[in-house]
Amino acid sequence: MSYDIRVTNRFKKDAKKYKKKYRNISNDLDEVIEEIKTGELKGTVIPNIKMADNENNVIKVRVANSDIPCGERGRI
Repeated sequence: MSYDIRVTNRFKKDAKKYKKKYRNISNDLDEVIEEIKTGELKGTVIPNIKMADNENNVIKVRVANSDIPCGERGRI
């Protein structure tokens, strides 16, 4: 199954801002995009939101930031 990956203008703007703070964010995003293209679906379907041109679901994908060593709860 192939997936069509579409990013919003807001995402592009935010990614540009985060690239200044987190140097490896481009690599993190590229890894997730490649996984999705190979058919390994990650993410959560957002209910009641459909694409305007067809009946496909919108999926929210979270990307781990390799520049931060642990998550929010792992901090002391």
